[in-house]
Amino acid sequence: RVDQELPRLQRAADGGWVPARAVVERALAQLDGQLGPAREGPYFEPFRRLPASIPADAQAALQARALALIEQQVLPAQRRLRTFIAERLLPRAPAE
Repeated sequence: RVDQELPRLQRAADGGWVPARAVVERALAQLDGQLGPAREGPYFEPFRRLPASIPADAQAALQARALALIEQQVLPAQRRLRTFIAERLLPRAPAE
């Protein structure tokens, strides 16, 4: 989904629709907080607290699949979004 939104964000920026610098900096800080190690990040959080009603082997399988998807799809997309914001929006962001 991120890759579908980046061209829209670029068109908006080209049209002068760029948030204020403080907003862009907060977005970057939020993304930075999400881009740590996959197992420790917010996307894996639900898989750290699976209910006891799910057998341990099923929990392990769910966690392994989630970790793989987060590492292979979610975090790379978030990194692309962060790069776009840092390189294309931040330089254009007005002070206010």
